[in-house]
Amino acid sequence: MTKQKSIFFFILFFLFVFSFCWGQSAFGQPSARPLEIQYPSFPQITPPQTVETPVPDYVKYLYYFFIFTAGFFALGALVYASFRYITSAGRPEAMKDAKDQISAALLGILILVSSWIILNQINPQLTVFRLGPARPFIPSLSPGVLLCKERVDITGAWNQIKESENLNKEFETASSDRQKEIITRLRQISSQVNAVFASTTKSCWKVPSSGDIPDPFNDKTEWIYLIPSATLITNGSATTTGSEYGAIVYEKTKFNGESLVFYTINNPQPTEWNGVAGGKKIADLHPSSIKPFILNYDPQPRPVWDVTLYELIDYNKADPQKASTTPPLPSKGDPAESSNLSSNQKIGSIRIEGKLIVIFFKTGATQADDQKPWQGELDVFTESDANLYDNKMGTWCGTWPTRYPCAAGLVIVSGGIY
Repeated sequence: MTKQKSIFFFILFFLFVFSFCWGQSAFGQPSARPLEIQYPSFPQITPPQTVETPVPDYVKYLYYFFIFTAGFFALGALVYASFRYITSAGRPEAMKDAKDQISAALLGILILVSSWIILNQINPQLTVFRLGPARPFIPSLSPGVLLCKERVDITGAWNQIKESENLNKEFETASSDRQKEIITRLRQISSQVNAVFASTTKSCWKVPSSGDIPDPFNDKTEWIYLIPSATLITNGSATTTGSEYGAIVYEKTKFNGESLVFYTINNPQPTEWNGVAGGKKIADLHPSSIKPFILNYDPQPRPVWDVTLYELIDYNKADPQKASTTPPLPSKGDPAESSNLSSNQKIGSIRIEGKLIVIFFKTGATQADDQKPWQGELDVFTESDANLYDNKMGTWCGTWPTRYPCAAGLVIVSGGIY
């Protein structure tokens, strides 16, 4: 009987604790649909009438249901044990067993009553079933490069996500009325952001790495979005931490044909591109391959950056007196540097130190007031090359059979192609 009593007490205690804890943690959303079953009534407790009843009210009902049920069984056990005690006259062992059952039933009732009294003495709010309103989930934009067949409001979604982050911070200390206003606005943001994500899933492709652009985006991309994982910090001057992205798109597969280059500097929010200002549109290029890259603002520890252009192959080994030039390099906080070159300057080899991307352009700036060569035929290098004659730029200058490598402009980017 000792084992039976232990099980009985454990069940009563478990029912109480389970119902109480569930009441503090459960949550749900109301629904406009009538109940299909009828719940029994209890004194001073109104059972759920429709499923519009919030879950905390269901939990409160279940809490009292377990209390009354446990009390009913405890009372039943007390009556049964008392009957056994009365009918066991002359049988000492049976009377002792009945007395033990009566003590167990009384102890169970005492636990039920005292648990409620203790909780109310500690904090009356512990017995009040109340949940704050649930805030809607709002997804975030993952950083990287997106190719889209049509325009998508990525920038608008980004701004709304940032607004939701600020609202969620305010929510923690806001009044009840202000919390309701915040939730209403968060629901609007959630709906709008999810609509943008649906359009993105349908019309865009997240570029995982360099390579040919797959169908249905091959030859059909019209917009490029660069989504950073960057934060603008102002301490006397604007600096950027995190990562910003860029992309080189090619007209043909295998990184051939004409190209367009896109990147932004110190602009830690998404940027959208449909072409080069004053130049070719992405839709007119019909891109079929891409090289995405990440800009590097301030590597720690700072590596040695150096780029040297040599007139001859093998870094002017045959004649060290031949010309060699060092173009402008990126600096801290400015991960890209562009410059124009002399169109008749031979470039037989290139030495690169540090994690840099060197982009040579066959033609220079696209506009008189723009010194950045963004478009045209290009050749990309991320490591030293002792012979540029066997690269694409090897035939950009001169006439057959005396063609030689040259470039009208270049961009040096601190970062890496992925």
